[in-house]
Amino acid sequence: MTRATPTPSTARRSRPRTCTTSSRTSAPAPRPHAWRGTEGLYQGVFSDRGATRALAESHPTAVPVLTVEAAGHGGIAEKTFRQVASGEVTAVHLEGVGHLIAQEAPEELADAVLEFTGRVDGGRA
Repeated sequence: MTRATPTPSTARRSRPRTCTTSSRTSAPAPRPHAWRGTEGLYQGVFSDRGATRALAESHPTAVPVLTVEAAGHGGIAEKTFRQVASGEVTAVHLEGVGHLIAQEAPEELADAVLEFTGRVDGGRA
């Protein structure tokens, strides 16, 4: 398998849409109820009255950060982490996926994580 090497700048990937939880397709989700964890996370963040943002701003992330999001989402994850990270931010934008990348494109997500950790760990003495 050929893997593209992500850079600290934005990397783009293309993949055919094969399975999604989106209402735009009739394809079944790869794992029933896989979205529940994501739903709980978002409910917590939106109901914490700014506590998550305040914590992130008061304790900037100093380690390398990888953001993976759908191309066309405006780079919101990358922009958000650049606000609260004092270290490197690597952004990967995947073509042809929706909002739940782990469920829609697990292989592409795994590739991005492996490439990122390989590069970050490869820089250690």
